[in-house]
Amino acid sequence: MPGRTLTGLLLIAGALALASACGGDDGKPEVERVPIRHLDFEGMELTAADYFDPPFVDQYPDVVAEVNGEEITGAHLASQQVYMELDRRYYLTDVPDVFPDSYAASRLEELAATDPLEELIDRALQRQAVERLGLLPSYEEAVAYTREREADIAKLSPEDRAEADELNRLQGLPITDWASNEGIVEASRYAMGQAALRSRVCPTYPPPPVPGEPTATPIPEGPGTVVVSGLGCGGLIAHERERADVVYYVRWVD
Repeated sequence: MPGRTLTGLLLIAGALALASACGGDDGKPEVERVPIRHLDFEGMELTAADYFDPPFVDQYPDVVAEVNGEEITGAHLASQQVYMELDRRYYLTDVPDVFPDSYAASRLEELAATDPLEELIDRALQRQAVERLGLLPSYEEAVAYTREREADIAKLSPEDRAEADELNRLQGLPITDWASNEGIVEASRYAMGQAALRSRVCPTYPPPPVPGEPTATPIPEGPGTVVVSGLGCGGLIAHERERADVVYYVRWVD
């Protein structure tokens, strides 16, 4: 089973491939949703390779949703479930002693409550917000960041470095000289843009209102002045969902 180094890099590795899209009530005819079930990995050995070539993908339609016209495919949905299962197994068995038991339990509860399709939609909305708000750095900045990332990987233990090399191999990417590969550099651009979104934009949006509590004063869209109103990007995602065009082609039946 992969450790934190490998599973922690999987979402970055798939950032460009796992695009998503959404649709609301805009007068379009109702779409008949295909019934689907969550993938069952019980008793199955999973590795990072299954993230890139997920099992049981034929159980899903080619496209399961759209977010503002961009497709979330059945393969994306299957890959997301592989990632979440690898994460779940890690917190069940491999959590370092430095983490309290309550941390692992909290993470496991969070994973159990996460809908993999909604998670992909949220990630798509964040990525689209990065582009719309002009938060992507220049290609040259991303090249410099990519070189820094490769230098950091070189400082890891031989085991963790081997995991990172395996991740690149699975994608057909170079193991050395990352900055020479356009795909890796573009993934770095999006990682940098998402970091800027989390630090500069997400804090300007209050978290979703809690029933029974007063609603916070809306904050104008855009970077602007940062007003710390809570951790995470829940407020931004809620705002993005209100304005997004999300179309679902499937529905869970389990």
